[in-house]
Amino acid sequence: MKIGLVLSGGGIKGAYHLGVLQYLCHENKIEFDTIAGTSIGSIVGMLHEIGIEPKLVKDRFKNIKLNSLTVLWNSIGRAGLISSDTLKELILKGVLESEETDLMKFKDLNKDIYVTATDLISGKLKIFSKKTDPEFSVLHSTLASSSYPMVFSPVEANDTIYTDGGIMNNFPADIIRDKVDYSLGVFLSPLTISKKEQLKSSRGVASRVIQLQGASEDLKRLKLCNEIITSRDLVNFNSFEYDSEKIDALYEMGYNDAKSNTQLLKTLKQLQRYKRMEL
Repeated sequence: MKIGLVLSGGGIKGAYHLGVLQYLCHENKIEFDTIAGTSIGSIVGMLHEIGIEPKLVKDRFKNIKLNSLTVLWNSIGRAGLISSDTLKELILKGVLESEETDLMKFKDLNKDIYVTATDLISGKLKIFSKKTDPEFSVLHSTLASSSYPMVFSPVEANDTIYTDGGIMNNFPADIIRDKVDYSLGVFLSPLTISKKEQLKSSRGVASRVIQLQGASEDLKRLKLCNEIITSRDLVNFNSFEYDSEKIDALYEMGYNDAKSNTQLLKTLKQLQRYKRMEL
């Protein structure tokens, strides 16, 4: 009996992931055997695997001093505006407070972790895992998965160039569908209804088309999970706006949404009992 967890991309909305994990895993001792994550979902999955309490991650994350990244959308012409090394330093010093994790490889992990990235050279989805990349740095894989175009520069490794995994697969439920008996998904990007004024420019129309294309693929993958935790209220948050109050609000929203689903907790605890019986 294997229980899987799927964590979508979504930038700052990843604080919602932390709230869910705080309630399910830290307070109720639910253990996931397999985790698949994209972008911020891969970072949260990595931090969960190495054992840092989600609430502590949230509090440390709030202390990272970054100006709102929203303005970066207005700059075009460079491969990236913030280097992946800067993102690495923010995670190492701001969240992990240790450089030991920089040396951790996939072969060192206890759980099966799957991290998605987009290979810009081949145009294909790259899936980092213990099986395919045992010697690869887990942290570097999450940096590749989180290198959002025109915000963070791509990551060069394995003789290719990687960028954000959400371009190809923002909700990697399909990656672990045949590897687990039950999967829970946490989804940060519910589809919004667009306003007419947002569609009066070519950029607005293009952005909406990309959003709809992604939503179609997300919907297919959402159906692969046994249960989904999400909230329509997530549409009220900007993925690139680093604001302490909003981080707290997202965290509390995730925590409360997980807590309110009493049947989910009962199901997960029952599945864990089945796992113990198999040992």
